[in-house]
Amino acid sequence: MNRQERHKLFANVYEKNLWGKSKSGRKYNSDSPPELTKPYRDYVSNFIQQHSVKRAVDIGCGDFEASSGIDMREAHYIGVDICDKLIEYNIHHYGDETHEFLVCDIVEDDLPPGDLCLITMVLYLLSFDEIFSVLRKLDQYRYVLITDGQADIDPSARRNIDKKTDKYTRRDYYNNGFYLELPPFELDLTVVCEYRIPSGEIIRTVLLESLKYASALPGHREAMRSIA
Repeated sequence: MNRQERHKLFANVYEKNLWGKSKSGRKYNSDSPPELTKPYRDYVSNFIQQHSVKRAVDIGCGDFEASSGIDMREAHYIGVDICDKLIEYNIHHYGDETHEFLVCDIVEDDLPPGDLCLITMVLYLLSFDEIFSVLRKLDQYRYVLITDGQADIDPSARRNIDKKTDKYTRRDYYNNGFYLELPPFELDLTVVCEYRIPSGEIIRTVLLESLKYASALPGHREAMRSIA
């Protein structure tokens, strides 16, 4: 999928509210209401404080609902998304001297620099190829927190199954999840927050720390072999 196709896909999702209409009356909705994201927001707020984060980059920020309740303290927040009208809306309603919003195709474009990268309910929508494209850019961040919804299944049944990039998750298609510690990703990570929401979905956040995961990516291994 190219940039134009991704933009058309997600612009259509947001403009037509295909993830449902906002209960709070917002124009756009990413289906991340405060009552379902509180454990996640509390964890990230504490993480920012404990690690003295100065610059947090939220890639695939959507309607800003999930991140708006995070206590950024003194950190500068940068939210990026591919949908230009969505970003214009966020700038108008939430932008200020400490909250910045940028149009960015996270698959093809360079990502803004920062200490902490947040990727919340994004990667599990993408194809394997596009996920790898994003992962290869993350070694610039000291910390990366990746959050996705998982199926409530036995660990022995967990598999990563490829799919096209669209508005549906692997749980929707296969009643399975998205596990960066399993093939084909096999990253060194720590599960730092995990809880069940009323739908039965498991919301899981994992921590990646710079230099611990970049060498595990296939592109990195291939590059090292070509140099040798």
